[in-house]
Amino acid sequence: MGPSNVSAVKTFKKVNQFLHVDARFHFFKKKYNGKLIINCVTNTFEIAVEQIEDGDLLVNKSPSSTLYLELQSTCNECANTFVVSSDIDIDLLGKTLSNFSISREGFYLLKGKSKYHVSLDHESNTMDISKCFEDDSGTIVDDNKPLRFPIINFDFSNTQKVINKIRTLLVFS
Repeated sequence: MGPSNVSAVKTFKKVNQFLHVDARFHFFKKKYNGKLIINCVTNTFEIAVEQIEDGDLLVNKSPSSTLYLELQSTCNECANTFVVSSDIDIDLLGKTLSNFSISREGFYLLKGKSKYHVSLDHESNTMDISKCFEDDSGTIVDDNKPLRFPIINFDFSNTQKVINKIRTLLVFS
């Protein structure tokens, strides 16, 4: 949640379609605890706030009534895919959310001998591909030597086809 100098997330939890965010923020010379409940299906929110004492929060005065929130998620089943949103604008006065889009997403392909990490940056319309390997303890490690390409479409119904496409990109780069 940001700007970081005017707001701070204390806790957050997603329950069904609702994202519950407990935060503190500084707004028009006063400091507040806020409970933001975002309906992830309708993109609406409710907020409950209470004023707190000045000494309870180390943030500066907000220059506007807008905060922002970045969402990050990892697959609960495999932990091999992730997605990060752009900054979602939260207008506290108008009670509106705007600027929903995916900023980054990525995945690991770990089946077979060849292992890859692909990270897509939608803001620059590029993707980074790097090889991965398994260390002595069995942990998958990214080689941290990504090569950058324009984003292309992958057909995930055929994983081997995706791996072959990645190999081709790497060979001809």
